[in-house]
Amino acid sequence: MAIAVLPLQSVTYKDSEAIESVEDVLYNLKSKKYNPSSILKLSILNCKKLQIIVSIIEFSNLKKLDLSGSNISGKRLNAVVNKGWAKKTLTHLTLRGCHQIKKIHFVCALEKLRKLNLSHCSKLEEIHFSRSCNSLQVLLLDHCNALKGIWVHPTLKRLISLSAINCKQLEDKYPNGKGGMCSIFTLLFPNLKSYKNIEEEKEDWVKV
Repeated sequence: MAIAVLPLQSVTYKDSEAIESVEDVLYNLKSKKYNPSSILKLSILNCKKLQIIVSIIEFSNLKKLDLSGSNISGKRLNAVVNKGWAKKTLTHLTLRGCHQIKKIHFVCALEKLRKLNLSHCSKLEEIHFSRSCNSLQVLLLDHCNALKGIWVHPTLKRLISLSAINCKQLEDKYPNGKGGMCSIFTLLFPNLKSYKNIEEEKEDWVKV
């Protein structure tokens, strides 16, 4: 007798001490006869013990992934993503408050990525973008206090919204060649329509 596998497009786990790996999530879903490959949005939020995500490759059609507040490291993320997982599917990646991430290199493997949220990653020091990450439109870096550098390939031209509020170690002002100063981000991303930094946040506060 065949057992029906049910489709499920979105699933959220939150504030669970029991989740230490994506394998735990898979076991839960499969025990309820859900098919991981049908899931388009996966959120594992504030699961402080989550560290191992190698089994995430079974979510082969995932479009949106949110691992906010987890204990995952950049090294483990790199290992999974750079093998080609979600290269053609993932459009939104949220890693807000993932305090063990120090370096981001895996974004270069995500060709369809449109929105990347790294805000409140307190130990994040550097981010590397390559030519294959040319679909990125929104980048959130607020309160990344340790961020010192962003490496960008010239083909990364679709970015239209960037927020880098309170990135205290990120040098933002550079000579514009006309005797004045400009934001390094307006040089790196010529099509920016929305840009917020620490100075703008302070000005808005004064106006209120």
